[in-house]
Amino acid sequence: MSGNLNVTLYASCVVLREGVVLMTREKDSEGNLKYNLPGGGVEMGETPMEAAMREVKEETELTVEIGRFLQATVNVWSKKDSILFYFEGHISGQYDLVAENGLELKWMNREEVSALDDSNFIFGVRDAVMKVFDSSATDTEIFLVRKFGEKV
Repeated sequence: MSGNLNVTLYASCVVLREGVVLMTREKDSEGNLKYNLPGGGVEMGETPMEAAMREVKEETELTVEIGRFLQATVNVWSKKDSILFYFEGHISGQYDLVAENGLELKWMNREEVSALDDSNFIFGVRDAVMKVFDSSATDTEIFLVRKFGEKV
């Protein structure tokens, strides 16, 4: 076997409050503006849940309570692979939503998310969001895999 395994772990949170979820917008690796979720890299010594809570706080100043695990998304590329963990998160009470520099935030309801094609989202994000909106649905796909840009 040749080559070294180079995997980066990420954690994101579908923040739910009163029937809407918090989306971010940012450029993907090709420079296209896409919807994403608050989240980022898992640091040494922290769990994916801790990383999701920390990243939401850093990007929005919101404190979330992590709920259920939604899915894992694996991206396989020629030089670097990634695993993204998605969790449901809840906020309650009063809050001030403050975006991290350069980050665009938007609360979206089910109809807004459903109206957009999957290509408007970072891979795996729309699936995770719809699981939160369809909370009574069974989790049929909790493990998504993309190899060299194609879903497998």
